[in-house]
Amino acid sequence: MNKIYNTSIEVKEIDNESRTITAIGSKETIDRDGDVIKVDGVDFKKYKTNPVVLYSHDSRELPIGKTVKVWVDSDKLMFKIQFATAEENPKAEYVYKLFKGGYLKAFSIGFIPNYSDITYVEDKKTKKSVRYINSSELLEISAVSLPSNREALIQTFEKAWQSGDIDGEALKSLQDELDKVVDIQPISSDVIDKQLEVLQTELDELKKYVSFLEKELEDKDTEDPYETIIQELQEDEDTYKELVEELQ
Repeated sequence: MNKIYNTSIEVKEIDNESRTITAIGSKETIDRDGDVIKVDGVDFKKYKTNPVVLYSHDSRELPIGKTVKVWVDSDKLMFKIQFATAEENPKAEYVYKLFKGGYLKAFSIGFIPNYSDITYVEDKKTKKSVRYINSSELLEISAVSLPSNREALIQTFEKAWQSGDIDGEALKSLQDELDKVVDIQPISSDVIDKQLEVLQTELDELKKYVSFLEKELEDKDTEDPYETIIQELQEDEDTYKELVEELQ
């Protein structure tokens, strides 16, 4: 089963008249999954046939809007998103107002990576291997409270620091916390394979035990309990005679 990855997209412009938001993809930086998504490798042809906009990647819920335009600009993936009206979907109205009020600031994309087109490069800063997803298929776009790519958050808080809304110490603390998240490495496929082997072994043992129990039950079902009682009574001749006399 393919894993769906996410990367952040920042709001660039809000048009109240058309209820649209123009969003710009962040730079190709390491996201919270420890990956770098190559924007020019994102295939959105199929997405254009069903350009849904969700909230928090929840495909079980009705869409809150649609993408009316998607394109690539240099290293950025650009979107123009139109929100549904309050009559069409009340939740869409709530989310749209949160963007207008500045409470929500980011979108996120969900897609399927092409595992045959992945390269690994050592990050000079952390000295750790970074996975570059060179091609992928876009599935959906979601409004999110916390995007996967830390760069969007840092840029947002840096602007707040420059305007005096947040002090430098608070910004540094935020960056330190985000660095800890980025340093978390995904579980390797070797570890997952070993865990699956252990689970498969335990499952095989469980199946053997179930088969043993089923055979025991079958053996017990073939015995007639009344015949067993009569046989035991016949072995005790005196008790058997007394029982027969009482029954007569």
